[in-house]
Amino acid sequence: NLSAREFEVLKLIYKGYTNQQIAEKLYISKRTAEFHRSNLLSKTNSRSTADLIRFPVENKLVSEE
Repeated sequence: NLSAREFEVLKLIYKGYTNQQIAEKLYISKRTAEFHRSNLLSKTNSRSTADLIRFPVENKLVSEE
């Protein structure tokens, strides 16, 4: 159960954005971007960013653009 904002952040992580770049793109603080990333790791039972990137691929939440 990801929030709309978490899903936005997940898509940007998938595209390779850093926390700072995510913050700038979404007009949030870097700390808030870090908080969203942390929540995503927890909610998806991921241990790393690599695991986190696999999550939307395996669940067909993103497509190659």
